[in-house]
Amino acid sequence: IWLMPVVNKIGWTIRILRETAGLSCTDLAMKAEVSPSLLSMIEKGTREPSIRVLSNISTALGIPLDVMVVMAQPERGHIRTQGPKSAKIASALGRLLNAKDDLRKALEK
Repeated sequence: IWLMPVVNKIGWTIRILRETAGLSCTDLAMKAEVSPSLLSMIEKGTREPSIRVLSNISTALGIPLDVMVVMAQPERGHIRTQGPKSAKIASALGRLLNAKDDLRKALEK
């Protein structure tokens, strides 16, 4: 029930996170073990994802599910695609994702 206010925004948030991570819809769908068509419908807001699907997507993006849900809440800093702040948010998120990948690679050595 607590996800109901954000289901309409979560798809847009997933799309922004996916694009910021440099993943295609097909790439993320494969990593999240969902079909590309389902992911596309979720991103467009024409399909509501289950908790399991959201969890798979957040894991594939390397972002905790609760963080992804908070990002989708308009009153708590939803990622918007218009205005000067959106570019800054996307850029900062991209740097964070890259830093996470760099750290993971360094730890694997």
